[in-house]
Amino acid sequence: MSGMNIGQISIYSILSTHSPGLKTRIRHSAGNRNVRAALEQAFAHNGPALVDIAVNRQELAMPPSLKLDQIVDFNLYMIKAILNGRGDEIVDLARTNLSQ
Repeated sequence: MSGMNIGQISIYSILSTHSPGLKTRIRHSAGNRNVRAALEQAFAHNGPALVDIAVNRQELAMPPSLKLDQIVDFNLYMIKAILNGRGDEIVDLARTNLSQ
């Protein structure tokens, strides 16, 4: 993964080429210890720092507690996806998040 893509050019590539300072790139699969270490290094750096953490685009960020409207909205998204022929997105979402 190379960050947010604009055509064939990634924002990470542009920023890392044209900006001074600390540049760190890690994959989420490397584990939370690597993420924590990279962020600690970036905050300790005296100057600008760029930390690019690549994650699966289907990975859900779970809040500490769920509210009813969040549950309803998520279910509505899944129903719309299935009705619009995008059931493969739901399968990919389930594989990504249930395998952890």
